[in-house]
Amino acid sequence: MIRLLIFFTFVSNFFIVNAQQREKLTLGLFWNERPQTIIVSVSSGEYKLIADNNLEISFQANDMFHISSSGGKVSVKNLDTSFGSFTKVKIIEVNDTSSLNIKSSKPKLANRVYEDDFIITSTNGRLKILNHATLSNYVAGVIRWEAGKGRTLEYYKVQAIITRTYALKNINKYEAYGFNLCDRVDSQVYKGRTENEDILKAVKETHDLVLVDNNMRLISALFFSNSGGHTQNSEDVWSQKVPYLRGKPDPYSVGQPHYNWTKTMSKEKWLNTFKNKLGADITNSANREIILNYCTEKALALFLPKEHISSVMVRSTFHLRSNNFCVHEDGNNVIIIGRGFGHGVGLSQEGAIKMAKEGIEYEDILEFYYTGVHLVQRSTMDYLEALD
Repeated sequence: MIRLLIFFTFVSNFFIVNAQQREKLTLGLFWNERPQTIIVSVSSGEYKLIADNNLEISFQANDMFHISSSGGKVSVKNLDTSFGSFTKVKIIEVNDTSSLNIKSSKPKLANRVYEDDFIITSTNGRLKILNHATLSNYVAGVIRWEAGKGRTLEYYKVQAIITRTYALKNINKYEAYGFNLCDRVDSQVYKGRTENEDILKAVKETHDLVLVDNNMRLISALFFSNSGGHTQNSEDVWSQKVPYLRGKPDPYSVGQPHYNWTKTMSKEKWLNTFKNKLGADITNSANREIILNYCTEKALALFLPKEHISSVMVRSTFHLRSNNFCVHEDGNNVIIIGRGFGHGVGLSQEGAIKMAKEGIEYEDILEFYYTGVHLVQRSTMDYLEALD
Protein backbone atom coordinates (compact mmCIF):
# COMPACT_ATOMS: atom_id res chain seq x y z
CA MET A 1 0.00 0.00 0.00
CA ILE A 2 1.15 3.55 -0.75
CA ARG A 3 1.69 5.37 2.50
CA LEU A 4 1.93 9.11 3.01
CA LEU A 5 5.55 10.15 3.29
CA ILE A 6 5.98 12.46 6.28
CA PHE A 7 9.37 14.12 6.48
CA PHE A 8 8.95 16.69 9.25
CA THR A 9 6.26 15.95 11.78
CA PHE A 10 7.04 19.23 13.49
CA VAL A 11 5.89 21.29 10.48
CA SER A 12 2.88 23.23 11.66
CA ASN A 13 -0.59 22.00 10.73
CA PHE A 14 -1.43 25.53 9.65
CA PHE A 15 1.33 25.48 7.04
CA ILE A 16 0.31 22.10 5.64
CA VAL A 17 -3.47 22.06 5.77
CA ASN A 18 -4.16 25.59 4.58
CA ALA A 19 -1.68 25.76 1.68
CA GLN A 20 -4.14 24.50 -0.91
CA GLN A 21 -6.86 26.91 0.20
CA ARG A 22 -4.49 29.87 -0.31
CA GLU A 23 -3.10 28.85 -3.67
CA LYS A 24 -4.83 30.06 -6.83
CA LEU A 25 -4.70 29.12 -10.50
CA THR A 26 -5.55 31.26 -13.51
CA LEU A 27 -7.77 29.29 -15.88
CA GLY A 28 -8.83 29.98 -19.45
CA LEU A 29 -12.60 29.48 -19.72
CA PHE A 30 -14.55 28.72 -22.90
CA TRP A 31 -11.19 28.19 -24.58
CA ASN A 32 -12.66 26.11 -27.39
CA GLU A 33 -15.54 28.47 -28.10
CA ARG A 34 -14.02 31.92 -27.39
CA PRO A 35 -17.43 33.67 -27.23
CA GLN A 36 -18.15 37.15 -28.54
CA THR A 37 -20.88 37.86 -26.00
CA ILE A 38 -21.67 36.50 -22.54
CA ILE A 39 -24.36 37.20 -19.96
CA VAL A 40 -23.23 37.22 -16.33
CA SER A 41 -25.40 37.16 -13.23
CA VAL A 42 -24.91 36.30 -9.59
CA SER A 43 -25.77 32.74 -8.56
CA SER A 44 -24.98 33.32 -4.88
CA GLY A 45 -23.39 35.99 -2.72
CA GLU A 46 -22.24 39.28 -4.19
CA TYR A 47 -19.75 40.52 -6.78
CA LYS A 48 -18.13 43.76 -7.86
CA LEU A 49 -17.57 44.62 -11.51
CA ILE A 50 -14.52 46.84 -11.99
CA ALA A 51 -13.67 48.19 -15.46
CA ASP A 52 -10.31 49.88 -16.11
CA ASN A 53 -10.32 51.08 -12.50
CA ASN A 54 -12.75 53.88 -13.39
CA LEU A 55 -16.04 52.00 -13.14
CA GLU A 56 -17.11 49.96 -10.13
CA ILE A 57 -20.55 48.37 -9.78
CA SER A 58 -21.78 46.06 -7.05
CA PHE A 59 -24.23 43.42 -8.18
CA GLN A 60 -26.21 40.68 -6.51
CA ALA A 61 -28.92 38.20 -7.41
CA ASN A 62 -31.17 39.29 -10.30
CA ASP A 63 -28.58 41.79 -11.58
CA MET A 64 -27.46 40.91 -15.11
CA PHE A 65 -24.78 42.26 -17.45
CA HIS A 66 -24.12 41.72 -21.14
CA ILE A 67 -20.39 41.66 -21.85
CA SER A 68 -19.22 41.70 -25.47
CA SER A 69 -16.11 42.01 -27.57
CA SER A 70 -16.43 45.17 -29.65
CA GLY A 71 -13.75 47.08 -31.52
CA GLY A 72 -10.92 45.43 -29.61
CA LYS A 73 -12.44 46.33 -26.25
CA VAL A 74 -14.91 44.89 -23.77
CA SER A 75 -18.37 46.43 -23.87
CA VAL A 76 -20.49 46.33 -20.71
CA LYS A 77 -24.23 47.02 -20.49
CA ASN A 78 -27.39 45.92 -18.75
CA LEU A 79 -31.04 46.27 -19.70
CA ASP A 80 -31.06 49.97 -18.83
CA THR A 81 -27.57 51.34 -19.32
CA SER A 82 -24.55 51.04 -21.60
CA PHE A 83 -21.52 51.59 -19.39
CA GLY A 84 -19.02 51.89 -22.25
CA SER A 85 -16.08 49.92 -23.60
CA PHE A 86 -13.00 49.02 -21.61
CA THR A 87 -9.60 47.39 -21.93
CA LYS A 88 -10.12 45.08 -18.95
CA VAL A 89 -13.10 44.07 -16.86
CA LYS A 90 -12.66 42.41 -13.48
CA ILE A 91 -15.45 40.61 -11.63
CA ILE A 92 -14.42 40.17 -8.00
CA GLU A 93 -16.20 38.10 -5.36
CA VAL A 94 -17.20 39.96 -2.23
CA ASN A 95 -17.13 36.85 -0.03
CA ASP A 96 -16.02 33.25 -0.42
CA THR A 97 -19.59 31.99 -0.84
CA SER A 98 -20.07 33.94 -4.07
CA SER A 99 -20.66 32.20 -7.39
CA LEU A 100 -21.28 33.58 -10.87
CA ASN A 101 -23.49 32.43 -13.75
CA ILE A 102 -21.80 32.76 -17.13
CA LYS A 103 -23.85 32.08 -20.26
CA SER A 104 -22.39 32.43 -23.72
CA SER A 105 -25.05 33.92 -25.98
CA LYS A 106 -22.82 34.15 -29.08
CA PRO A 107 -22.32 31.27 -29.64
CA LYS A 108 -25.21 29.86 -27.61
CA LEU A 109 -23.94 27.51 -24.90
CA ALA A 110 -25.33 26.05 -21.71
CA ASN A 111 -25.09 28.12 -18.56
CA ARG A 112 -22.05 27.52 -16.32
CA VAL A 113 -21.56 28.46 -12.68
CA TYR A 114 -18.08 29.32 -11.40
CA GLU A 115 -16.59 30.57 -8.15
CA ASP A 116 -13.81 33.06 -7.29
CA ASP A 117 -12.68 36.00 -9.47
CA PHE A 118 -12.65 36.77 -13.20
CA ILE A 119 -10.73 38.92 -15.69
CA ILE A 120 -12.20 39.59 -19.13
CA THR A 121 -10.37 41.17 -22.07
CA SER A 122 -10.84 41.19 -25.85
CA THR A 123 -8.52 39.66 -28.45
CA ASN A 124 -9.21 39.17 -32.16
CA GLY A 125 -12.89 39.95 -31.79
CA ARG A 126 -13.41 37.39 -29.03
CA LEU A 127 -13.60 37.53 -25.27
CA LYS A 128 -10.73 36.12 -23.26
CA ILE A 129 -12.29 34.97 -19.98
CA LEU A 130 -9.98 34.06 -17.13
CA ASN A 131 -11.02 32.53 -13.82
CA HIS A 132 -8.67 33.22 -10.90
CA ALA A 133 -9.72 30.22 -8.78
CA THR A 134 -8.49 28.48 -5.66
CA LEU A 135 -6.85 25.15 -6.27
CA SER A 136 -9.46 23.39 -4.12
CA ASN A 137 -12.37 24.89 -6.07
CA TYR A 138 -10.70 23.98 -9.35
CA VAL A 139 -10.05 20.37 -8.26
CA ALA A 140 -13.67 19.95 -7.12
CA GLY A 141 -14.97 21.38 -10.39
CA VAL A 142 -12.79 19.08 -12.48
CA ILE A 143 -13.93 16.02 -10.51
CA ARG A 144 -17.55 16.98 -11.24
CA TRP A 145 -16.93 16.94 -14.98
CA GLU A 146 -14.25 14.27 -15.30
CA ALA A 147 -15.74 11.71 -12.88
CA GLY A 148 -19.46 12.50 -12.86
CA LYS A 149 -21.97 11.94 -10.10
CA GLY A 150 -22.89 8.83 -8.17
CA ARG A 151 -19.36 7.62 -7.42
CA THR A 152 -18.09 6.47 -4.04
CA LEU A 153 -16.27 8.82 -1.70
CA GLU A 154 -13.17 6.65 -2.01
CA TYR A 155 -13.11 7.04 -5.79
CA TYR A 156 -13.57 10.79 -5.51
CA LYS A 157 -10.46 10.81 -3.29
CA VAL A 158 -8.53 9.05 -6.06
CA GLN A 159 -9.73 11.58 -8.64
CA ALA A 160 -8.96 14.50 -6.31
CA ILE A 161 -5.34 13.43 -5.89
CA ILE A 162 -4.65 12.78 -9.58
CA THR A 163 -6.51 15.96 -10.60
CA ARG A 164 -4.45 18.05 -8.18
CA THR A 165 -1.20 16.35 -9.19
CA TYR A 166 -1.92 16.78 -12.90
CA ALA A 167 -2.78 20.46 -12.47
CA LEU A 168 0.36 21.29 -10.51
CA LYS A 169 2.58 19.24 -12.83
CA ASN A 170 1.20 21.14 -15.86
CA ILE A 171 0.77 24.51 -14.21
CA ASN A 172 2.69 26.38 -16.94
CA LYS A 173 1.10 24.61 -19.90
CA TYR A 174 -0.62 27.77 -21.18
CA GLU A 175 1.91 30.29 -19.93
CA ALA A 176 2.23 31.79 -23.43
CA TYR A 177 -1.48 32.70 -23.31
CA GLY A 178 -1.30 34.31 -19.89
CA PHE A 179 -2.87 31.58 -17.77
CA ASN A 180 -2.06 28.20 -16.21
CA LEU A 181 -4.60 25.74 -17.59
CA CYS A 182 -7.76 25.84 -19.69
CA ASP A 183 -11.13 24.10 -19.45
CA ARG A 184 -10.61 21.72 -22.38
CA VAL A 185 -9.92 18.00 -22.31
CA ASP A 186 -6.23 18.61 -23.15
CA SER A 187 -5.92 20.20 -19.71
CA GLN A 188 -8.74 18.82 -17.58
CA VAL A 189 -12.44 19.42 -18.24
CA TYR A 190 -13.58 22.29 -16.02
CA LYS A 191 -17.06 23.62 -16.74
CA GLY A 192 -17.93 25.07 -13.39
CA ARG A 193 -18.40 24.45 -9.70
CA THR A 194 -19.95 21.51 -7.91
CA GLU A 195 -22.20 21.25 -4.87
CA ASN A 196 -21.77 17.48 -4.60
CA GLU A 197 -21.06 16.85 -0.92
CA ASP A 198 -18.96 13.72 -1.50
CA ILE A 199 -16.75 15.51 -4.03
CA LEU A 200 -16.25 18.46 -1.67
CA LYS A 201 -15.52 16.06 1.20
CA ALA A 202 -12.99 14.12 -0.90
CA VAL A 203 -11.15 17.32 -1.81
CA LYS A 204 -11.08 18.43 1.82
CA GLU A 205 -10.02 15.06 3.23
CA THR A 206 -7.13 14.70 0.77
CA HIS A 207 -5.99 18.30 1.52
CA ASP A 208 -3.03 19.00 -0.77
CA LEU A 209 -1.98 15.37 -1.25
CA VAL A 210 -0.07 14.77 -4.50
CA LEU A 211 1.75 11.88 -6.14
CA VAL A 212 5.53 12.02 -6.63
CA ASP A 213 8.18 9.69 -8.03
CA ASN A 214 11.30 8.44 -6.23
CA ASN A 215 13.00 11.79 -6.86
CA MET A 216 10.19 13.73 -5.17
CA ARG A 217 9.00 15.12 -8.49
CA LEU A 218 5.31 15.42 -9.30
CA ILE A 219 4.25 12.60 -11.61
CA SER A 220 2.29 12.92 -14.83
CA ALA A 221 -0.93 11.58 -13.33
CA LEU A 222 -2.48 10.47 -16.60
CA PHE A 223 -5.92 8.91 -16.63
CA PHE A 224 -8.47 7.71 -19.17
CA SER A 225 -11.84 5.97 -19.27
CA ASN A 226 -11.18 2.21 -19.63
CA SER A 227 -8.05 0.11 -20.26
CA GLY A 228 -9.78 -2.72 -22.10
CA GLY A 229 -8.26 -5.13 -19.59
CA HIS A 230 -4.62 -4.04 -19.87
CA THR A 231 -2.95 -0.66 -19.34
CA GLN A 232 -0.06 0.36 -21.56
CA ASN A 233 3.56 1.43 -21.18
CA SER A 234 4.10 5.12 -21.86
CA GLU A 235 6.68 4.44 -24.59
CA ASP A 236 4.23 2.25 -26.51
CA VAL A 237 1.84 5.18 -26.92
CA TRP A 238 4.29 8.08 -26.87
CA SER A 239 8.08 8.13 -27.19
CA GLN A 240 9.25 8.49 -23.60
CA LYS A 241 9.66 5.61 -21.14
CA VAL A 242 8.38 6.67 -17.71
CA PRO A 243 9.10 4.32 -14.77
CA TYR A 244 5.75 4.82 -13.05
CA LEU A 245 3.65 4.47 -16.23
CA ARG A 246 3.98 0.71 -16.75
CA GLY A 247 1.46 -1.48 -18.54
CA LYS A 248 -0.17 -4.29 -16.60
CA PRO A 249 -3.24 -6.55 -16.61
CA ASP A 250 -6.29 -4.68 -15.36
CA PRO A 251 -9.12 -7.06 -14.47
CA TYR A 252 -11.12 -4.27 -12.82
CA SER A 253 -11.84 -2.59 -16.19
CA VAL A 254 -13.19 -5.78 -17.76
CA GLY A 255 -16.94 -5.67 -18.38
CA GLN A 256 -17.32 -2.01 -17.44
CA PRO A 257 -19.40 0.36 -19.65
CA HIS A 258 -16.56 1.33 -22.03
CA TYR A 259 -14.77 -2.00 -22.01
CA ASN A 260 -15.46 -2.85 -25.66
CA TRP A 261 -16.62 -1.16 -28.83
CA THR A 262 -17.28 -1.82 -32.53
CA LYS A 263 -16.99 0.35 -35.61
CA THR A 264 -17.94 -0.53 -39.21
CA MET A 265 -16.90 1.26 -42.39
CA SER A 266 -16.55 0.48 -46.07
CA LYS A 267 -13.42 -1.38 -47.11
CA GLU A 268 -12.82 1.29 -49.76
CA LYS A 269 -12.81 4.11 -47.20
CA TRP A 270 -10.60 2.13 -44.81
CA LEU A 271 -7.97 1.41 -47.50
CA ASN A 272 -8.07 4.86 -49.12
CA THR A 273 -7.63 6.59 -45.76
CA PHE A 274 -4.49 4.53 -45.16
CA LYS A 275 -3.26 5.64 -48.57
CA ASN A 276 -4.25 9.32 -48.50
CA LYS A 277 -3.76 10.24 -44.85
CA LEU A 278 -1.15 7.76 -43.62
CA GLY A 279 0.86 7.33 -46.83
CA ALA A 280 0.53 3.53 -46.92
CA ASP A 281 1.16 1.59 -50.13
CA ILE A 282 -2.15 -0.28 -50.42
CA THR A 283 -1.11 -1.91 -53.70
CA ASN A 284 1.42 -3.96 -51.74
CA SER A 285 -0.22 -7.33 -51.00
CA ALA A 286 1.55 -7.70 -47.65
CA ASN A 287 0.35 -4.26 -46.55
CA ARG A 288 -3.23 -5.01 -47.62
CA GLU A 289 -3.19 -8.24 -45.63
CA ILE A 290 -2.12 -6.38 -42.49
CA ILE A 291 -4.51 -3.46 -43.02
CA LEU A 292 -7.51 -5.73 -43.55
CA ASN A 293 -6.68 -8.30 -40.86
CA TYR A 294 -4.77 -6.43 -38.16
CA CYS A 295 -5.16 -7.59 -34.56
CA THR A 296 -3.29 -7.08 -31.31
CA GLU A 297 -3.96 -7.85 -27.66
CA LYS A 298 -2.32 -4.68 -26.30
CA ALA A 299 -1.56 -2.64 -29.41
CA LEU A 300 2.16 -2.52 -28.68
CA ALA A 301 3.46 -3.18 -32.21
CA LEU A 302 3.62 -0.96 -35.25
CA PHE A 303 0.64 -1.38 -37.52
CA LEU A 304 2.81 -1.29 -40.65
CA PRO A 305 6.40 -1.70 -39.39
CA LYS A 306 8.17 -0.96 -42.69
CA GLU A 307 6.22 2.26 -43.15
CA HIS A 308 6.40 3.25 -39.47
CA ILE A 309 2.63 3.51 -39.13
CA SER A 310 1.60 2.74 -35.56
CA SER A 311 -1.74 1.67 -34.13
CA VAL A 312 -1.71 4.98 -32.22
CA MET A 313 -1.61 6.83 -35.54
CA VAL A 314 -4.42 4.66 -36.88
CA ARG A 315 -6.53 5.37 -33.81
CA SER A 316 -6.08 9.12 -34.23
CA THR A 317 -6.75 9.08 -37.98
CA PHE A 318 -9.96 7.07 -37.72
CA HIS A 319 -11.11 8.55 -34.38
CA LEU A 320 -11.22 5.12 -32.73
CA ARG A 321 -11.92 4.80 -29.01
CA SER A 322 -8.59 3.10 -28.31
CA ASN A 323 -5.56 1.65 -30.06
CA ASN A 324 -6.42 -1.87 -28.88
CA PHE A 325 -8.46 -3.40 -31.71
CA CYS A 326 -8.81 -6.10 -34.35
CA VAL A 327 -9.90 -5.65 -37.97
CA HIS A 328 -12.06 -8.16 -39.88
CA GLU A 329 -13.27 -8.14 -43.48
CA ASP A 330 -17.01 -8.49 -43.95
CA GLY A 331 -17.90 -8.33 -47.62
CA ASN A 332 -17.41 -4.75 -48.77
CA ASN A 333 -16.93 -3.55 -45.20
CA VAL A 334 -14.40 -3.83 -42.44
CA ILE A 335 -15.47 -4.35 -38.85
CA ILE A 336 -13.17 -2.96 -36.17
CA ILE A 337 -13.65 -4.59 -32.77
CA GLY A 338 -11.84 -2.89 -29.93
CA ARG A 339 -11.38 -2.79 -26.19
CA GLY A 340 -10.99 0.18 -23.91
CA PHE A 341 -11.57 3.90 -24.23
CA GLY A 342 -8.68 6.36 -24.18
CA HIS A 343 -4.91 6.28 -24.52
CA GLY A 344 -4.49 3.49 -21.96
CA VAL A 345 -1.59 5.00 -20.00
CA GLY A 346 -1.93 5.51 -16.25
CA LEU A 347 -5.20 5.12 -14.37
CA SER A 348 -8.37 3.58 -15.78
CA GLN A 349 -11.27 5.53 -14.32
CA GLU A 350 -13.79 2.72 -14.71
CA GLY A 351 -11.33 0.24 -13.23
CA ALA A 352 -10.68 2.55 -10.27
CA ILE A 353 -14.42 3.06 -9.78
CA LYS A 354 -14.87 -0.72 -9.63
CA MET A 355 -12.01 -1.07 -7.13
CA ALA A 356 -13.52 1.60 -4.89
CA LYS A 357 -16.92 -0.10 -5.00
CA GLU A 358 -15.22 -3.29 -3.83
CA GLY A 359 -13.95 -1.47 -0.77
CA ILE A 360 -10.34 -0.98 -1.88
CA GLU A 361 -8.79 2.14 -0.34
CA TYR A 362 -7.65 5.06 -2.46
CA GLU A 363 -3.96 4.53 -1.63
CA ASP A 364 -4.12 0.97 -2.98
CA ILE A 365 -6.00 2.06 -6.11
CA LEU A 366 -3.30 4.63 -6.89
CA GLU A 367 -0.55 2.09 -6.23
CA PHE A 368 -2.21 -0.38 -8.61
CA TYR A 369 -2.21 2.00 -11.57
CA TYR A 370 1.00 3.99 -10.92
CA THR A 371 4.16 1.97 -10.28
CA GLY A 372 6.48 2.95 -7.43
CA VAL A 373 4.95 6.33 -6.58
CA HIS A 374 4.49 8.06 -3.22
CA LEU A 375 1.83 10.25 -1.61
CA VAL A 376 3.12 13.46 -0.04
CA GLN A 377 1.75 16.74 1.20
CA ARG A 378 2.45 19.32 -1.49
CA SER A 379 2.99 21.95 1.19
CA THR A 380 5.64 19.74 2.80
CA MET A 381 7.46 19.74 -0.54
CA ASP A 382 7.25 23.54 -0.56
CA TYR A 383 8.67 23.62 2.97
CA LEU A 384 11.58 21.41 1.96
CA GLU A 385 12.30 23.58 -1.09
CA ALA A 386 12.31 26.66 1.13
CA LEU A 387 15.01 25.07 3.28
CA ASP A 388 17.37 24.60 0.31
